[in-house]
Amino acid sequence: MNGIKHEIGEGKKEAFNFYKDGNKVAGMDISTEKDILVVHQTNVDQDKQGEGYAAELIHRIIEHAKKNELSIKPVCPFVSEQLKNHPPSDINICGTE
Repeated sequence: MNGIKHEIGEGKKEAFNFYKDGNKVAGMDISTEKDILVVHQTNVDQDKQGEGYAAELIHRIIEHAKKNELSIKPVCPFVSEQLKNHPPSDINICGTE
């Protein structure tokens, strides 16, 4: 399996995980609270950093938020900085001031 998969765990735990050659190489922990998608943290395997996996995950959460009419609240410092520097024009981002 390759690519990004939206996985739902117990309780409110959700994640978008990036798989390459069947192995998880990156992940983004999220939750949905009312109409807000909260991005808690992003992890990329150390030997895979700088290869664009986190950027792909950010792109996917933006698509997911648009499709489900959600705002995005980035608690993760990396995602917050990326969305602050490159804000999508057609979605509400909360808490990046």
